[in-house]
Amino acid sequence: MKICSKCGHENEDGAVFCKNCGEPLNQPINRNAQEADDPQKSNSNKILIVVVAVAAAAAVALAAYFFVFKKHTAASSAKSKSTATQSQSADDSSMASDQDQMIDAGESSVYTTGPKAVLERYIRHWGTAVSEGDYSLVGDYILANSQMENAQENFIADHQDAYLHEEFVQAQILESKQINKSEYQFTTTETYDVDTEDYSDRRITQQVQYTAVKTSDGEWLLSTVKKLSGDRID
Repeated sequence: MKICSKCGHENEDGAVFCKNCGEPLNQPINRNAQEADDPQKSNSNKILIVVVAVAAAAAVALAAYFFVFKKHTAASSAKSKSTATQSQSADDSSMASDQDQMIDAGESSVYTTGPKAVLERYIRHWGTAVSEGDYSLVGDYILANSQMENAQENFIADHQDAYLHEEFVQAQILESKQINKSEYQFTTTETYDVDTEDYSDRRITQQVQYTAVKTSDGEWLLSTVKKLSGDRID
């Protein structure tokens, strides 16, 4: 039996045309025509294709974004770690090298990086700060609002009207002790030539203990000072 695709009439197997409507019985089904007869179905298919295409494009874009973001984050993290490692290595190198070298007034700087470098700069400028009554000459090496700032500002203010002249001669770091990654403690021996109203050309030597701290900006500054021994003028 052959069933007419147009009207559904049952025809004999040998029939070429439908006895009911005359439609050719062996003509292939025209799907495009069917879709044309059913515009809602055609539009649905088109919408589905568009949705699938947009979803695929969004998935590709999202995957690309996460790939680039992850790569950038990894690179930034590696750079930060490298910078921190280099900074720490510089500090460690400063701590490990030249520890027993003498700091002489007439010679160039011994320490160039790390907490020992800021300590050396302070020692070299302290005598001039006292002589000129100018705390700002050492203020850049001292942590603001710290014990050391208060102590040194008060010392200079107390002797500003008196005749007091100090000149740095030499110094040496006797001991370096790491408290943590951002704090060191130093013990020094320092020599100065001092002139006062009571006597002149007196050479004094003292041992002093300092604390150096690393700020959030990565800068090393001195935060505490304590005279351990010696005949420094108080």
